[in-house]
Amino acid sequence: MAKRRLRLKRWIKELFMYIFLGLIVYSSINIALYNFNTGDIKEMTEAFKQFVKIDEETKEVSIDYNSLKNINDDMKAYLIINGTNISYPVVQTSNNDFYLSHDFAKNVNKSGWIFFDYSNNIEEDKNLVIYGHAMKNKTMFGELSKLLDNTWYNNPNNLDIKLYIDDKEYTYRVFSVYKVNIENYYINTNITEDTFDSFINTVKNRSDIVLDTDTTNTRQILTLSTCYDNVRLAVHAARVNDIN
Repeated sequence: MAKRRLRLKRWIKELFMYIFLGLIVYSSINIALYNFNTGDIKEMTEAFKQFVKIDEETKEVSIDYNSLKNINDDMKAYLIINGTNISYPVVQTSNNDFYLSHDFAKNVNKSGWIFFDYSNNIEEDKNLVIYGHAMKNKTMFGELSKLLDNTWYNNPNNLDIKLYIDDKEYTYRVFSVYKVNIENYYINTNITEDTFDSFINTVKNRSDIVLDTDTTNTRQILTLSTCYDNVRLAVHAARVNDIN
């Protein structure tokens, strides 16, 4: 009887040891994959500098659209957020799943990419929605959380977001930034002319930051959405090209 108990204790001890070793191996593999994927994104981000030139004096941006589209014909625009490292081509495909796990070269990658909602008509919709992961190494939308800091807006230039579509430059000015539980309202791409003003007022009133951006005459807004802890971070910006 005593021998059976001893064998049982030894078996339980060995079982826990194997489980523990298995967890260590599993965690190590995941960490290695995470570092590999995010490393690829960093290298790819650096590579974009050859396609995007920014004049430091005039702040004019020159983008080699043809070269970028040769890499990925899903490219629809180029996004730059002042004061952050967010400077990426924005893609769009037939669903909202593919670019959650694929990079700009369409390789499998946990970092994913920056992409428009698949249902957006970029030229006509009232609410353009762009998604991206908030990576811990600050790639993709990893620096979007900077916009939650009140002192961020001490520099008025930080209010502006640039979206380049072919040879057109659009400026969007931030008017609302907030954390929100997972929902569909703020990422609704089917905003009509009749509901547009109401939609803007609703998301403006949600803002965690007090901003005085004029949205009176805008005809389109840009919505950025990313993960933030266990909720979502939403940023809304009004296109100011329309405002006289």
